[in-house]
Formats: sequence, C-alpha cells, structure tokens
Amino acid sequence: MSIKPLSFEELAKEENIDFVYDSEANTVLIDDLGTIDLSVFVEMVMRYSYQINAAKISIKVNESQAIYFFQHGFKVEASIMAYYGLQDAFYVVYYLNDKHHKNHLATIHDKVLEKAYISRKNKLTDFSFDRVTVGTNTVRTNVESKDKLVFTGREHSIADHDTHHKFFAQSNDKIVATATASYDESQQVVEFSDFIVSAEFDVWQLLINLITEMEQHFKALKCTTAFTIVPASSLAINAICVEQGFEFGGRLKNESLVDGELDSLNTWFKRL
Repeated sequence: MSIKPLSFEELAKEENIDFVYDSEANTVLIDDLGTIDLSVFVEMVMRYSYQINAAKISIKVNESQAIYFFQHGFKVEASIMAYYGLQDAFYVVYYLNDKHHKNHLATIHDKVLEKAYISRKNKLTDFSFDRVTVGTNTVRTNVESKDKLVFTGREHSIADHDTHHKFFAQSNDKIVATATASYDESQQVVEFSDFIVSAEFDVWQLLINLITEMEQHFKALKCTTAFTIVPASSLAINAICVEQGFEFGGRLKNESLVDGELDSLNTWFKRL
C-alpha cells in the first residue's frame, strides 16, 4: 500500500513551520522554519508556491541557514543584526514571477528613505504632551477617534512562543495611540507593529513617546533587539525610525498591499 505524501500545509504543521500565504500580495511568507531539513523544505515550498501560482517566496532564516538558500537561487532583501543571538536574521526571497520582481516604486521609495534621514522634527502643536500617559494594557485597544492615521507592517502568523503586548498613550482617559509588541523571549527579540495614532494630536510626538516607552519596557526584560517592518512609502514612520536610532535593514519588495497597489516594506532594527 502506497503512502500519500504530505502536503506542504501538513508538513508545515508537523515540522512547526510558521508560514502564511498572503493572497493579496501573492506571496508565501515564512517566519520560522521549525525543525525541517532544509533540503526537504526547499523542494516542498517551491512546489507548493508554483502550485498556487505565488509570485514570491519570502523566508526569515538565520545566518548559517542562508547559505543553503543562496545555493538554490534565493537572494537577500533585508536583514536584522543579531536577531538570533550571535547570528543575524536574513529575509531571503525567490521570485517566481518576473513582473512581481520589478518594482516601479523603487525610485520613490529611495527618495522617501533619503528624506527620512534628513528630515527634522515638526514643531509641536498646542497639544501639551505632559497631559498624556503611556503604558501597557491588554484590553483597551481601540483608538477613540474618528480620524486616525494607521501604519501597518508585514503580515505574518505568530508562533506560540511569542508574547503579545499592547501599548497605548492616552489623554484625559481617551486613548490616542496604540501599538503592538510581539516578544520572543527565547531569542530576546521584540517586533513593534500596528501603530495607530489619532490625527487630532501631534502624530510625531505621540509615536516617539510610545516607541520610547516600548523600548524601555523590553530593555528592562533583558530584550536585546527591537525591530519593525513598515511601509517603504511612508515618510513619517520611516523618519521616526531614524529619529529613534533604528538602523535600516533593507527593503522587502512588493510584499504588502496599500490602497489596492503593491508596496514594499522597510526593515529597521535597534540594539536595546
């Protein structure tokens, strides 16, 4: 009796592979390779991606694993230094569709990054920031404002070993900004994401203070590295990363969808 081979989804579950297929960006995203042998994994993920007509495979790997992927046609688009203790994390990619590889916004994104490094902080508004408290909360997560700015990062599934923290800033009992932190205690790494800020106030100052509070919180937990992945087209959030002392780790091309159009994502990291 022949045994039916495992599908990629079944294999991923069995080997603890943390992956998701982003249908909007038509990209297979993998954040953790689990326990699988790389020779088996590469063959299976390539077959799966071709079967579903994916345009791109994006995988987060450690430095020692990256060499194997280079030997099989993958390239590095971004990195986060010392993500795995003494080893860096690399985002290696494989394009199955040439059109997906071409990025007509590359020049625009380069200019946004350049402006982010030279931009100066806007003048504060009449809103006095000393009336805002910043802290963590796991329940009150909605920004109570009809008009808000939303910054989103890379879509990915969260492994069981990650711990979620919801941060918020509030004024007069009204939440005016929130952000999420996913902390991997085993690697001592935290990802900042899902920044939501009320446009009624000074967006720049709110985010600066919110991120500062997050950094201090995780530094106290002995976390060593913080990182965030943000839209490459957003000058505001990229400029704030520069202001906060984050280092640019590279650009993940065409890995997000913004207003119905493919957009790229910038990676930023910081040693705490």
